[in-house]
Amino acid sequence: RARRAPVAVIVDDAQWADVTVLDALEVATLDGAGVTLWAAVVAHPRFERFRPTWGARTQRADRVTLAPLDEAAAAELAAQLLLPAAYPPADALRGLARWAGGNPGCLAAIIRSLKQAGLVRRRPGGGDYCVEAAALEGLPVSPAWQWLAMRQLGALPQEVAALARLCAVLGESFTRAELEWVQDAVDRAGGAGTPVDAGYGLGVLVERGIIGRGAHGEDAARGAAERWWFQSGLFRDAVYETLDPEHRAQIHRHALAFWRARVERGRPPAPPAAPRSDPAATSAEVDPAAASAELSAQPGPEELEPLARHAGACGEGEEAAEAHLRLGDLAFARHRHVEAERCYTAALRLAGEDDRRRRALALAGRGRIRYRLHLIEQALADLSAALELADDALRADVLLEEATALDWTGAYEASSGRVELSRPLVERAGSPRLSARLRVAEGRTRLRRAEVAEAIALLSEGASLAESAGDEESRIIALVLLSTELAHAGRFAEAEQRAAEAIALCEQAEDLPHLCVAIMNRVVLWTLKKDLPRATADLRSAIALAREIGNPWLERVATYNVAELLYWSDQQGEALALARRAHTLERRFVDRPVPECSLLLARILAARGELGEARRLLAWIAGSCPPEPSAKAAHGCYRMLRCLLSHDSAGLTPRALLGGLDEAELEAGPFLFVDELLEVLYWRGRAALRHGAVEVAAASLGRAGALLAEHPAWRSRFDELARRLGGSPDAASGR
Repeated sequence: RARRAPVAVIVDDAQWADVTVLDALEVATLDGAGVTLWAAVVAHPRFERFRPTWGARTQRADRVTLAPLDEAAAAELAAQLLLPAAYPPADALRGLARWAGGNPGCLAAIIRSLKQAGLVRRRPGGGDYCVEAAALEGLPVSPAWQWLAMRQLGALPQEVAALARLCAVLGESFTRAELEWVQDAVDRAGGAGTPVDAGYGLGVLVERGIIGRGAHGEDAARGAAERWWFQSGLFRDAVYETLDPEHRAQIHRHALAFWRARVERGRPPAPPAAPRSDPAATSAEVDPAAASAELSAQPGPEELEPLARHAGACGEGEEAAEAHLRLGDLAFARHRHVEAERCYTAALRLAGEDDRRRRALALAGRGRIRYRLHLIEQALADLSAALELADDALRADVLLEEATALDWTGAYEASSGRVELSRPLVERAGSPRLSARLRVAEGRTRLRRAEVAEAIALLSEGASLAESAGDEESRIIALVLLSTELAHAGRFAEAEQRAAEAIALCEQAEDLPHLCVAIMNRVVLWTLKKDLPRATADLRSAIALAREIGNPWLERVATYNVAELLYWSDQQGEALALARRAHTLERRFVDRPVPECSLLLARILAARGELGEARRLLAWIAGSCPPEPSAKAAHGCYRMLRCLLSHDSAGLTPRALLGGLDEAELEAGPFLFVDELLEVLYWRGRAALRHGAVEVAAASLGRAGALLAEHPAWRSRFDELARRLGGSPDAASGR
């Protein structure tokens, strides 16, 4: 066949292929003259042990060793496999990649199990699919992997297989000190021991590719002691399930004793004093001083994670819940939001119904995480439940957190109400951190009310208080908001300095969500300075960041803003593509109807003369979510566009046709940007020409004339209006 036409042959899992097939492929590729044949053979490394020279005689051969997927590639593959789920959080993807050990087959099996377990589902109220990231820990082990685990363990010496099972109970990663102590404790207690030297057994497991060795993952970044880990978390889970439940519980109890001592006293306890049956099998005693040296003054994830796991397995719910709460706080401090949500959910599950303190802390922690994950309704429900259980100090914290969540939804008055409720609680608490948070929240309220001077004063004070209290997040929020208000006040140098300060703090803390917001807010400064290149560059950076962290809300805002900037700059082709993207995000990921992206798309379409689709969008806005009059620019554009695109004008005066938008209303209250005023004037002029209100059109052109020198991007559009005004009625009609 290859002599008649090109042929490709692909053999996967060649270690299980028939010898005849392998021989035939090798012979067929010996002589390539006149033959267009390509054979790709993929096999486990053990293939080379029984066919070491296979393929060496062929005319041309390449050998490629495929290492495990790196984290970025595995996360990308996980995102593809999770489709149709949209916007899986980046740290959830990284968690799946680590669990699979970089093995694409493992990853595919995990995600099949995710979908079978119903953890990829439609968002509440319909729309796109999402991943229940907090439930990943409860994913059931695939029976196929249990079979594979049994096969691999069966190929090991019995003592080494027993050691592998003990390691599986210790967790996905562990230290040699922990393994040797638990191994010794199980043996001394008369349990089913593992009579093999730990060093030898681990060496065999490393050689077989079951266990890895070294400073692993985040442990390496923390400079922690050398650890051992399972190459595949799914394989470890499968091995764990093969253990007798009583034997498994015994190992958990000894491991819990080890980690309790590490957390409480900084050293492992002495082994049980029961006599040993085989002194020759004794492993080296753990050096307490060396163990203590590994432990920092405050326990970190490397101590708390195994403590929580083993305490939960032993039925010590309160202890496990406390460890999960501390883990959630640590993850939140490192901006690992999916991990933090999972920890708080575990704490809530393990805390008793009468344990008000831990339940309140878990609900409050999960609530503050969830609105950052764009789970607004769930966040508000958690925060409301936390208020019912909290003491006064925690109530103040929760009210301020709820105020922020409500502000994210645009419910500014409700947000202000929560700030007011928190004030007496903050004053009674006397906490510098709470005082800083309150001042920043008060500044945000003044900002929403367009009280610029008051907002600047409060936010400046809040930033200073937060710095003194060591509250990095409140300081970042204050600086981000302050830079915007300083720009609106015309204090450009100060605004740029504050924005740079906020961005540097975010980068130092690896706080990507607030970094994205800080970059977006700096666009206000560039826009007011008429620096379009820097504004669009910042917004494109914000879009990339939003995609990296998997936040559709942030991407929607950044995409909307860059589309609007390009539209104002008369770059309508690129603006249209971005506006469609923003509109898609708005319809899929915003829980309630909002007009912003639909209206922007209608504005761009109308400017391009694509009036049919623009009319349909305006009709949807009119029936679902017309802009509030307080949104001055949006409300003005909406009214003028409806007037422009209206088919029925019989019997109406020009003022009625134009929705009553006269010169007095244009002057009442400031527009945020001159471009907004120019756009309203532009649509007002077109609508007036459309309905024959020549005087109104002329007034719009006159009002815009003084502004065009500093905003020349609008000149061609107003020049066209001027030509229509001086031309024939048909030309001026806009039809």
